[in-house]
This record gives sequence, structure tokens and C-alpha cells, in this order.
Amino acid sequence: MSKKFIIFASDTKLYGMAQLTSSTVQKIRVLLASWTSVRQKTHVFHWNITGSSFNELHKYFEELYDEAVNSMDSCAERLRQVGVFVEMSLKDAAELSVLGDAGFSTTDDREMVIDLIRSYAQLTALQNEIYSEADEVGDYVTADLMTQLSKTNELRSWFLSSWLGEQNQTQL
Repeated sequence: MSKKFIIFASDTKLYGMAQLTSSTVQKIRVLLASWTSVRQKTHVFHWNITGSSFNELHKYFEELYDEAVNSMDSCAERLRQVGVFVEMSLKDAAELSVLGDAGFSTTDDREMVIDLIRSYAQLTALQNEIYSEADEVGDYVTADLMTQLSKTNELRSWFLSSWLGEQNQTQL
């Protein structure tokens, strides 16, 4: 399969960047929206956690929503690197996200953790789709980004599953 590249110059340097398909661009927008939903959901969990695991999960959820911001930024920056203008309101995020609206009202620690495990599984499934499309056209930067995001998702799912006292066998 032939590879498509966009070549552009900046001062004296030449850069060759793989051109993303419109399908891949749209999926990265959906991924950005989904990470935005996870960040919001995790922040709400951080605010509303109660019970004997309060301190532990309150701190961990803060770590997770901070990490989600980094994942959002990575997705948005990848789009900008290939020349796509990024717009993402909270309304856009709710409409585009594979997770749907981030609204979730519980103070039960187990329900929160299970919900986050499912969210990470959905993110990973989408990231795997993007990886496959990027790899097919030789866009190794996007493929690598999806690998790194999925690696972190699997680690987080393992931590959360271990907190539940279960093996990480999340089904979508």
C-alpha cells in the first residue's frame, strides 16, 4: 500500500508527516471527546467518594483525572500536528464520546471503580481501531500514541481491578 505524506518546510528543516484519513481524524476527535468525558466523570467521582476508601480513592481519582487531561492534550496535539483545528466543547464531548454523557451519580466506591474499568476498556477499543487505521497507512506516530495510551489504560484497569480484588478481565 502506498504511503501518503505531507511535506512542509519550517526555516531550514523539512518534516514528513503521514496524512491521516478522514476516518482516523474523526476517530481521534471521538477519542478526545471520550477522554474529556472520562476526565469529567473521574473528577465528579473524586468530589463524591465517601466511605472507608475515601482517602485512597480520592487521591487516586485525582491522579486519574490529571492523567486524563494529559491524554486529552496528546490527542488534540496530534490533530494539530497534522493540521486539524481542534474544537471541543463539553456539549461536543458528551455527544461524540463513546462513553456518552459523563453524568454518573453514586457515592459507592465499587460502582465508581467498575464504571472506570468499563470506561478504560471502551477507550482502549477505540484506540485499537485508530492504531489499526494509522498502522495501515504507515502513520507510526499516531499508532505509537495509541499504543502508549492503551498501555496506560491497561495499567489503570489492572490497578482498579486489583482494588476490587479481581483479575483484570473487563469485557466491553
